[in-house]
Amino acid sequence: MAQSQVGIIIRNTTIYCQYYPSGKGASIYLADNGIRLPKAGIVEARLYRKPLHWWKLKTATVSKSPSGKYFCSLTFEYVVKPPKAVQPTLETTLGLNFSLSHFYIDSNGHAADAPHWIQRSQDKLGRMQKRLAQMQRGSKNYEQQLHRLQCLYEHIANQRKDFIHKESRRIANAWDAVCVKDTDLVKMSQTLQLGNVMDAGYGQFRAYLQYKLERMGKPYIVVEKYFPSAKTCHFCGAVNDALAPDARRWRCPSCGAVLMRANNAAENLRNQGLAQYYANQGRRVSA
Repeated sequence: MAQSQVGIIIRNTTIYCQYYPSGKGASIYLADNGIRLPKAGIVEARLYRKPLHWWKLKTATVSKSPSGKYFCSLTFEYVVKPPKAVQPTLETTLGLNFSLSHFYIDSNGHAADAPHWIQRSQDKLGRMQKRLAQMQRGSKNYEQQLHRLQCLYEHIANQRKDFIHKESRRIANAWDAVCVKDTDLVKMSQTLQLGNVMDAGYGQFRAYLQYKLERMGKPYIVVEKYFPSAKTCHFCGAVNDALAPDARRWRCPSCGAVLMRANNAAENLRNQGLAQYYANQGRRVSA
C-alpha cells in the first residue's frame, strides 16, 4: 500500500464492511488498482490473490510492519464443501521428529534443512547488530541502521515463512497422514542450550501443516509429549530408560538392533500415531 494515502488510518485497525441497501454497493471493495477503504478512498495496493465473485467481504484489517510497510488483510465469507475423509495406511503415513541440527527428520530417514540463504541472512543480521551497537543512540546514522535492521528482520521472517509454507505443502500433497509429537517448544528452549529452538519455526510449521492436511481431509495426528519415542526400539518395542540424552546412536539391549536416535523416534511416532488414530476411530464406531 502507499504509505501517504493510508497514513490517516490507525495502525492495526479492523474495519467492518457495510453493505448499503438497494444494491448501492459496499463500504469496502476491490478496485482495479487497489482497495477502497472508508475515509481513505481508493488506496493503491498490490493484490496477491483475487477473490471469486461469490465470496462476501466481511472485514479489512490495516497494519503497519516495523519496517514501515502497510498491509491490508481482507476476510471473506463463502461456503466450503467438506473434503472426503482419507484413511491412512502405514505406507502412506509420515512421522516427523523435531531436530535442532536439522529442521526435522522423518520416518523415512529424510532430513529437512532450512535453505542456505536463511543462514546467510542471519549471518548478515549479526554483523548489522554489531555495527548498530557501535553507533550513538539517537543519531541519524543510528536511525538509518536501525531501519535497515528492521527490514532485515522482516526479510528473514518472510524467508522462513516461505520455506515453511512450501515444505508443509509438499508433505500435505505427498502423504495421507502425518504424525507429530506434542512437544512443548517453549519448555525445550528453556532447557536446551545447543541452539535456538524458537528461532527454527517448527511450531509455525506444525500449524501450517495441520490446516493444509485438514483442508484435504487428511488426518493430522498428535502423539502425546510423554511418549518415549527416542528411547523405544521400533523393531521390538523395548524401552531403553538408560539412554543418554546426547546419544545419537544406540544399541537396543533387548534385540541388539543398532538405531539412529532421530530416525528411530520418527518411526515410533508414525507407528504410535497410526495406532492411536485407529483406536480413536474404533471407539467412535462402537459408540
